[in-house]
Amino acid sequence: MRGKWLWLIYPVALVTLIRTALAAFSVPWRWTEDQVFFLFLVVCVVVGLGSWIVVWMRGGTAAVKARWAALQVRTGESMTGKNFRRWFFFWLALLIGLAIYFDFSQH
Repeated sequence: MRGKWLWLIYPVALVTLIRTALAAFSVPWRWTEDQVFFLFLVVCVVVGLGSWIVVWMRGGTAAVKARWAALQVRTGESMTGKNFRRWFFFWLALLIGLAIYFDFSQH
């Protein structure tokens, strides 16, 4: 199911990144909500790319292909107790991050 939506998810993410970058740099840097969100997006991209670069540096192209195949298998798994805890803590961290974001936006 996820593969069917990727054609929509990636362009929306790119437009969001571009819109946020334009809004963040259109005013002097004062830690507005757009600037905080832009910094968050940049950190997410750097961490994501960095993790794949580390995999590539440790094992080359074969390691990247193996990691990608394992990721595809893992996304197709049913919800086990370990997966449930992982998703619970992910959403909890996301909610805490959103609370901090909205706190910034009120100042």
